[in-house]
Amino acid sequence: MGSAVFNLSNVFACDDGTTLAVSGKINRELETKDGLYCFSFNEILNLPQRTVVTQTAWTKKSVYIGPSILDVLHRVGGYGTAVEVIAENDYSYTIAIDDFKKYNPILAYKKDGKHFTRADFGPLFLIYPRDDYPDELSLPTARAKFVWNVYRLVVQ
Repeated sequence: MGSAVFNLSNVFACDDGTTLAVSGKINRELETKDGLYCFSFNEILNLPQRTVVTQTAWTKKSVYIGPSILDVLHRVGGYGTAVEVIAENDYSYTIAIDDFKKYNPILAYKKDGKHFTRADFGPLFLIYPRDDYPDELSLPTARAKFVWNVYRLVVQ
């Protein structure tokens, strides 16, 4: 599990061991001065877990496990209308919360029983149930939503 956890303390006012930082329109902030909620990997594991079996444009059909992004937003008291999902390489994509309600994607930390590493999409990969909605989620515009190396969410 250690390889799935990033230390973001040099970038954000989170403690060592932070896997995901959430900011913006949130009601809960955890021991930070910068308006962040800092999830440890264990806290991600303690959220309700979902399984999504699907393929992506980059992976074969696999079993992904992680919390629903809606549960993550609920945990922080997110009250916005969209979320900017930010990857470690500074790629970001802003997604409407209504999109999350329609497709219920997960922030996967595990694929086919193995934790993601930084080299293979980790620590978190935003996974949509592409196979359940192939006409909608296979389009190039939908592929942009499958953000990997996720380490920050900004609720707008």
